[in-house]
This record gives sequence, C-alpha cells and structure tokens, in this order.
Amino acid sequence: MTQDELLQGVTPPKPTTKFPRWFTEDYPGRDKDIADDLFAVIYWKIREEKEAEAKKKGSTYLPDKDLAKQSQLFAEALMKAGQDAEGNSAAFEQAFVRIAYSVKRNGYFRMTQDEYSSIEEWLIDKVPAKKGAELSNIMYLINVFIPTVEQVGLEQDELYKLRENWSKTKAAVPVLRSKTDAIYAVEEVYEPAIQEEKNLIFNLSALKTDALPGSPERENLSKEIEERKEKLFKLEKEKEEVEEVARQDFVQTFHKALEVITNPKIPVDGINGVADHLRGNVVCFTGEKCYIAQGGVVYTMVVPTDYELATESMLRNLVSFIPTDGAVIMNSLGNLILHDGVSPRQTNKKEGRK
Repeated sequence: MTQDELLQGVTPPKPTTKFPRWFTEDYPGRDKDIADDLFAVIYWKIREEKEAEAKKKGSTYLPDKDLAKQSQLFAEALMKAGQDAEGNSAAFEQAFVRIAYSVKRNGYFRMTQDEYSSIEEWLIDKVPAKKGAELSNIMYLINVFIPTVEQVGLEQDELYKLRENWSKTKAAVPVLRSKTDAIYAVEEVYEPAIQEEKNLIFNLSALKTDALPGSPERENLSKEIEERKEKLFKLEKEKEEVEEVARQDFVQTFHKALEVITNPKIPVDGINGVADHLRGNVVCFTGEKCYIAQGGVVYTMVVPTDYELATESMLRNLVSFIPTDGAVIMNSLGNLILHDGVSPRQTNKKEGRK
C-alpha cells in the first residue's frame, strides 16, 4: 500500500494462502511487499476479532463506512505490525543459526556441487551479508555454544522458548568467547615451548645413538636427555593444570550464562544486564550526581545501614566520611548547585541583562 492509501484509509486486500514471492526471491520493492503483507494479515485479524465481538453484542462493525473507526483500526494494525516485524527479524535470525548449525553438524556443506571444506567457507560464499564480528559470533554459536548446550543436556528449545532469549544469548557471546579464548591462549603459550623440548630430545637422542657406548659424550647426552624429559614433563603438567583452570572458568561462566539467559528478570543490556551479570559487575544501588560551581561534582546515594561499613570500606582510599547533620549538608551546598550546567549566580546575571 502507498502512503496515500494509508492516509485515505483504503482497506488492504485479504491475505491469501499463496506462498509470497518475497519469501524466496530478492527483488526491488521486496521490503514494501513484506510490510504490506504483514500489515494486511494483522489488519484483517484485528478487524475479524472486532466484527465477531460486535456480532456477539447484536451490532455490526463496519470500519469501511466510518473513517474514525477505520483510522483507529489502521493505527492498531500498523503499530502491531511494527512490533511483529521486529520480532520476526529476531526469529528469522534465530532460524538462520539453527539452519547453519544443522548444515554444520550433518556436514551438508560437503554434499553440494561446490564441495565446501568448512561451514565458514559456505557462509562466506553463500551468505555474504554475514561478515566480520557477526560472522565470528555465528561461528562461535554453532561451533562452541550450541554443542556445549547439547553436552550439558539442555535442549536448544529451552534457550529459544522466549523471544527475548535470542537477544540475551547473543549478548552473552562476547563474555563466553573471552573464556574460550583463555583456553586457546594456554595452548598458544605452552605448545611452542613443549614442541621445542621434544625437538631437542629427538636431536639429542640421535646424537646419543651415534656416540660410542660408554664414552663421556654418550653419558653427558644421556644426562641432558633426562633433564630435558623432566622439563618436558613439568611443562606438560603445568599446561594441563592451567588449561583445567581456564576450562573450569569457562564451564562456570557457561552455566551462569544459561541461568542469566533464561531468567526473565534480567534485561538484555543496560545496568545489571546480561554482560554485567556474567562479568560480576551487578550494581546493588543507583545514585545521582550533579555539577556545582567551581568545577565540583556532588554525588548522592542512599544505601541501607546494613551496607554502611561495606560502602565506606570500598571508598576508603578515595573518601573520608565525617558524620554530620543532613541540614548542614544542604546549607553547605547553598547556591553552588548548577542548573542545566550553569551556576544560579551566572543564570541570574544573564536574566538581569534581558
């Protein structure tokens, strides 16, 4: 529908069962067709509900003959269409990850004529819109996150049962990736040193084989080989221990992520959002601040008396609190409080010049 048709209250055509062209094709005006179809479906759904309700009451609902009713119906349908468009966008993105994971898990990317060597190669070639950080996050979800969900026995549907959960899952990815990166970092730090010791042992063993039996050279080589083996053993053991710590940190964060994702009380972002909960940056209280003249800032925060010692302990190196009366605090501020970033004294002077 055109903007003029919307303004004039032209009734949209009833939806048909025919499969929409925009679902399988990309063409100019595709976004308009999607918007029109979504609006039409919602318009007729709301209209039929109102018609049925009116029929129960023994009356009729005829918006085509009443511009006020038609305008109200259009407003309801358009606003609902906007909400559903956003929700469908998240649902399509969620569906894409599910499909990509199925392709990866079953190795379907190898069965096409192009014979891709990896799921990432297929995504880059066939879904070029997914790139950079978005592609990286998708690869993390299908290579690490979803398989881990299956391993711990949690059904994928439990993560997707609420529409909001998909946004929360994506919000958790950067924190989870940092934990996974820590595991990989252990390999990068220790593996070169371990490989170097293995190469030295191999080379020393070859020299020992060539040395005469019972010779001082052979004995020295044997001693050095044992020292290298002991060093290698310690390196491998240390690597396992550090790797296990990093792995346990990931597991704990992962289980925490599942709790956060499925907790309806935790928002996607903002204060005390998904990232704050996973990083342990949950804020217990909120405060206020305002600027005062002479380049100062006043902070106010009200906390229960149970938190008095904890608050003062955390600020010990920054602030020394002196017990006083509330009225004294108010008087000490006086006219120093700024209004809209300007001192009241300056504001008065400007008003006096008008």
